[in-house]
Amino acid sequence: MLITAILISESSEQELELTKLALSELLGLADTPVDLSELEGTEPAKWDLPQVHARNTLRALFMESKLAQTTFAFVEAGFASAIKGFSSNM
Repeated sequence: MLITAILISESSEQELELTKLALSELLGLADTPVDLSELEGTEPAKWDLPQVHARNTLRALFMESKLAQTTFAFVEAGFASAIKGFSSNM
């Protein structure tokens, strides 16, 4: 995944600020409520939900061992987001 490669290449001199920012933004996007009015009249196979893309990207980042030290601080929020995703009415 492109974002994973970019974040892995971030130097430790920058204190991984880009990685922390990316994780925060992805968690915020993943927890954004779905606007059902935009989906009316569209079959579910064609839905393009940014919340799903954000959760899939988070999954890839959490699975990357080279980012483990940085992502560890976001594990609790990641679990909460995943649970919210399972309980969604979508």
